[in-house]
Amino acid sequence: MYIQVCLRAIRQQCRTRKWSSIAKVGGTALAAVLSTQCASDPQNSTSAELLVPSSQKLAGAATFGMGCQTDFQNGYLATLSYAWDNCWSFWNSAVNFMDGKWAYNLQGGRYWWQQPNGYGNNVNTVEFFFSSTHGGAWTGSNTWGYTPTAAVYGMWENPYGDSRQMLAYTAPGWASYDNINIPGMPLTVTEGLFTYACDTHKNDGNIVTRWYPVFAGGLRVATGGWDVLWDGYTNSDDGANFADNLGGGYSFAWAWSDGISDWNTTNHPSTMVTGTGPNDSDCTNRLYNMTAQNRLQYPKYTSANISWMCWSQITD
Repeated sequence: MYIQVCLRAIRQQCRTRKWSSIAKVGGTALAAVLSTQCASDPQNSTSAELLVPSSQKLAGAATFGMGCQTDFQNGYLATLSYAWDNCWSFWNSAVNFMDGKWAYNLQGGRYWWQQPNGYGNNVNTVEFFFSSTHGGAWTGSNTWGYTPTAAVYGMWENPYGDSRQMLAYTAPGWASYDNINIPGMPLTVTEGLFTYACDTHKNDGNIVTRWYPVFAGGLRVATGGWDVLWDGYTNSDDGANFADNLGGGYSFAWAWSDGISDWNTTNHPSTMVTGTGPNDSDCTNRLYNMTAQNRLQYPKYTSANISWMCWSQITD
């Protein structure tokens, strides 16, 4: 069985296109409205965390961690039976050229990808982060209180037994039902955020609002889906394909779009970067040429110098 990795009830109509789009930060996005992406179920994990020792550390190698989830409390989201298969396939390939630090499930995960209580590391302690869970693109408020305009990721908890599920948000806001400020994800250490989840790069005119707060801390690249991503047997090694491509020196954009393409399902990969300067040439150069190996040749841009955001969105 194949499951969509989405935080939405109804799949949107997909369009077979391949293109890149650019937006001037503070200006108007130049892209057409797109659909979103989903994924499905990995192997069950019931512990609050899955700690993996760094037994294959490579001196000077980039560090990475993983956060993945198969089932969700009270069944508030569909089970993703192959999520952990996908994640471990990424791990088993990536440790050949990177330093794997930790892997954990999303029980106890909070609004900003905070890890479970008692486990000190979090996303912003490693250079690359890979995840498989449900995703979505939220806009404005919902029934239970203000929800920021943000890309969202399904954590495990559904503490109230209703639609007030625990999500991680890319942008800051306020959750009135928990009386808490949502800080967003201003990643300052992490350089690559790789998430196998639906809709997180949905291009509906709000993509810059959702993702600028993450890149403002210095993130170099983010991958996700602009429409449905699928969880199923033939997608269970997409993580390995992506990692193999990274190790082979492919650009982040090509490594992702090629890596999660599948003969049996239609995925919708998206890759996003930022740029600076008076035109989009720097941004597009980073989009098509930046790799895991040469990334340090490209400066880390923060809120002080981000002028452009650009993305490549493909239907495989």
